[in-house]
Amino acid sequence: MFAPFAHPQLFSRNLFVFLWRSMGGFLLLVVAITITPGILHTLSGRVLRWPILLLTYAQILAELTVYIAVRGMIHALEFVFTSKKHRKLRVKIQSSEDYQAWYKACSELDESQGRNQVSRPSIFISA
Repeated sequence: MFAPFAHPQLFSRNLFVFLWRSMGGFLLLVVAITITPGILHTLSGRVLRWPILLLTYAQILAELTVYIAVRGMIHALEFVFTSKKHRKLRVKIQSSEDYQAWYKACSELDESQGRNQVSRPSIFISA
């Protein structure tokens, strides 16, 4: 059996067998060639540079796409489930010119949503 890592403390046998069976050994072989010093290290670095970079960029693009989709869904749900009054107050908050106007609009929104009441201290919080 091919064992690129002979040091027993770095990898257990079970992890090695799992990786070998699940990835067909190819990825493990690439990792071994990449971290082994010498001519193969330089060659593998040159050969694998662009595929790894492209995979990294593809993953970033996928995560960005999911993030934008989730934010769009949240925006749509907020639009559907909020009242017209709350939407107007949010627009008023976004278009406020100074701090006093912003604070007044925020206070109105808090009051309309019932968030302006100060909560009583919890019995679990020591004073």
